[in-house]
Amino acid sequence: MKKQYEVLENALYFLEYDKSNTTLYFYFRTECLSEFNAINSENKMAILYRNKYFSPGVSYTQTIIKTHGVNDCGVIDGIFGNYTRIAFMIPVNKITSSGEDCFYCRGSGKHRNYNDMDCPSCKGLKKQTCTDKTALLAITETFSLLLFFMEVLFYEKEEELHDQLYMIRSIVGSGHWSHAIGGSMSKKFIDGINDMFHFHKERNETYKGMMGEAVNVNYALDAMASVWMKIKNESFMTPSNKHELMAWIRFSGEFSLRCEGENCCTISGSRRAGGNTFFIKEGQSIGCHNLDSAFQQIQLLVGLASLGEYVVCKKYETLPV
Repeated sequence: MKKQYEVLENALYFLEYDKSNTTLYFYFRTECLSEFNAINSENKMAILYRNKYFSPGVSYTQTIIKTHGVNDCGVIDGIFGNYTRIAFMIPVNKITSSGEDCFYCRGSGKHRNYNDMDCPSCKGLKKQTCTDKTALLAITETFSLLLFFMEVLFYEKEEELHDQLYMIRSIVGSGHWSHAIGGSMSKKFIDGINDMFHFHKERNETYKGMMGEAVNVNYALDAMASVWMKIKNESFMTPSNKHELMAWIRFSGEFSLRCEGENCCTISGSRRAGGNTFFIKEGQSIGCHNLDSAFQQIQLLVGLASLGEYVVCKKYETLPV
């Protein structure tokens, strides 16, 4: 089976995820490395972007070319066809304890209902804990930076980018909706989702959802679950946790991905989504709802990466009958 970089010969960038080593990959056209220097400190868009999302003194060009991401969170690990690949290993959240007894287990370090399991709150530390999210934020900041560069370059190369699946924009901040994702999906991606939908429909694998006939995409769902377990350092997800994750497509080329969080934390692609439209003539928007953290944003980037790979490489055709 062909890899994405072999199928997508004329894309600006795309994402990929490897569940076996919980690594998110960002592929971009190798020629872009030299063009990053053109987006310099005199570029008005770059100045506004830097001032809004990065600390004073951060050199975003050198962040990509030399340090491979904020806090060295990514590594350029090779050239594949027309693309250079940056690998982002999904980190485990660092948890430290405070001096007070854990409010959940009251200092026992054990699960309330299962004595053979550690407390899900303090992870057996017996004390109230706090989470260091620096590593997660480094990845989301770097992605936001990379996607900004891609957006600038897209308008210069739009006519030749026949294989671009999606153009997305992400932000990094604090508070409500602080890690929003928006953008557009191309006709190529929409057609690929339609093909996958009809494949499953012929196998009688669709179901009636709230928005009409749909197909669950377990490939993307399992990828998001693996990220959840890696970041939280858990060996499994409880049914209630996994119930919060969702990945489905519809015949109209629409998709929706949902991660853990309060009040339906999702990204979705449809004509009704509120994202910024890059593919104005034939594309559909990608919008989001209630994304408040790096943890949520990374889960959904992985979901989008897995959905794209599943569609483009037609991995669904290898499913057993």
